[in-house]
Amino acid sequence: MGARTHLAALVLVFLAACAEVEPAPAVLAPARGVVPDAGGLQPVGSPLRIDFWRDRPGVIAAVARLKGTAPEIQATVPGCGDVVSWRDGLRLTFVDGDFRGWMWDGRSAGVVCA
Repeated sequence: MGARTHLAALVLVFLAACAEVEPAPAVLAPARGVVPDAGGLQPVGSPLRIDFWRDRPGVIAAVARLKGTAPEIQATVPGCGDVVSWRDGLRLTFVDGDFRGWMWDGRSAGVVCA
């Protein structure tokens, strides 16, 4: 075999070892519920949003419906606001009756009460 034949065989072996791999999505969204972001909450599979400054009863009802479960804890944090929490760790903060922040999975946006 000549040098060209060896080179061609080497290229074929190299190309056979290469495979196209699809990139993983940057963020894996849950199958249902909400995805928190900088402006509030994005319902999964919907173009509608639950943005900061929305009224507390509407936000809690919408999130409970989207998550398929009612919140577990509703408490007032003196000097901060009201905190509503779900079993998965999602915590929403309400100040003067308005949705003002969230905390979940080590991330947060808006007003959060410690």
